[in-house]
Amino acid sequence: VENKKGYYIQLGIFATKENARKLQEKLKGYSVVISEEKSNNDRIIYKATIEGMTSRTNAEETAQKLKSMLNGETPIVKVRY
Repeated sequence: VENKKGYYIQLGIFATKENARKLQEKLKGYSVVISEEKSNNDRIIYKATIEGMTSRTNAEETAQKLKSMLNGETPIVKVRY
């Protein structure tokens, strides 16, 4: 997955791909992307994100909608330059 510039929502970071996929399954109506990365201590981690938000407002509104589906956890809105 190519990381494009713009806003995205970070849903979670997981130690196992299985846990990231469980979240992806829970949020079926959204295009959840799972990316594999190395952490600072060289361990493999799995990030679950929703990419391609058109604006910060759009990303924040979507994050608030997702909050109830994530047991009250508010997803993090980030921007990639």
